[in-house]
Amino acid sequence: MKIIFHFIIFIFLTILTQVGGIIYLASITLIRRNKRILQLFVFPILYALSTFLIIPTIAPHFGREKIKESQNVELHSVFYKIANRNYVRPELNGIIKNIGNSISRKHPGLKLTILDANFPFKDGFPLLPHLSHNDGKKLDISLMYKTKEGVLTNEKPSNSGYGFSENPLKNEINQTTICKNNGAWQYDSPNTLRLEKI
Repeated sequence: MKIIFHFIIFIFLTILTQVGGIIYLASITLIRRNKRILQLFVFPILYALSTFLIIPTIAPHFGREKIKESQNVELHSVFYKIANRNYVRPELNGIIKNIGNSISRKHPGLKLTILDANFPFKDGFPLLPHLSHNDGKKLDISLMYKTKEGVLTNEKPSNSGYGFSENPLKNEINQTTICKNNGAWQYDSPNTLRLEKI
């Protein structure tokens, strides 16, 4: 039963963060039986050291780097950093910077807000629920919203950054319908990740 429990946690952490499963196995290996309380402390410490110190150093060898945040570019939630979902190829990092600067020039005070990007290692490893975020070349960008007074703001209507979307206009293609009709049933699944804010 213990093996199944550890396997489920391993799978869950791997799907969520790419490296969490391996770090979890390392933590339970370091601490022998009947020391579960110690395991609870070892895993978060190992995970934090890996996520914030080791992985950013290793990822460039795999052609990925962390998204460079600035006064014009930000990740919407710390979750994307903790879960290692904030990696892109260096070329894309340059594009992100240019777009953020352009937004700020046109609308002082506004930022480019980024949601899910890619994991730090290995092309082809899926970043669920996205099927295409597997090569360091993809990321989700949050829409910009207006306040009730009609003023553009950096505030977003949901805590996750997902869950709200705009329907296409009458003269625009409905990409959601096209993808769902082609079998991509999960295409608008992020709408379930709203984590209410407004």
